[in-house]
Amino acid sequence: MEKDLSRYRWHKNGITLRPQMEEDWVHFYDNYFDSEGRYYFYSEAEGPESESSARERYAAFLASSKVKGYMNMAAEDLQGNVVGSLDLYAVDRRNGTFQIAVAVCAQHRGKGYARTMMSILLEYCFNELRLNKLNARVLEGNDASKRLHLSLGCKEEGVHREMYYHNGKFIAEYFYGLTKSDWEKNN
Repeated sequence: MEKDLSRYRWHKNGITLRPQMEEDWVHFYDNYFDSEGRYYFYSEAEGPESESSARERYAAFLASSKVKGYMNMAAEDLQGNVVGSLDLYAVDRRNGTFQIAVAVCAQHRGKGYARTMMSILLEYCFNELRLNKLNARVLEGNDASKRLHLSLGCKEEGVHREMYYHNGKFIAEYFYGLTKSDWEKNN
């Protein structure tokens, strides 16, 4: 039975967001072998992972996220393939600020999925949670993330020079911001 997703808040442009589940670890396991992508996402150089350690790490991540009140979403295409993940975290309801971490599985990059995923969650944050500002950080060298944030209407707000050590050199961390009014002007 095919679902009509045309009026579903969590669906847009062929992408549907749903809660991440422990069994989703398998969809992200291949990403453990993309060391650069993982570094840009977590700001750390991870050790090697086996299937069992990846499964345990993923379960621990979800449990920790639940305790912290994070919203962890998996993104699926129209065929039901998991194409990426999205995490809403650091929500400050008093000041109306929040952060989003987005990752697209390597084999699905370059198809516009990250922008669609972000758009779905930004609409929810701005129009349902009444939050006012996305704060984002992008590590030097992560050009795809920089392009994504700029395409959403984010403005560069600052830089921490030589903030992280990676591949034998210090790299910068760039800060971007997107207010609800900026979002409304661009979308």
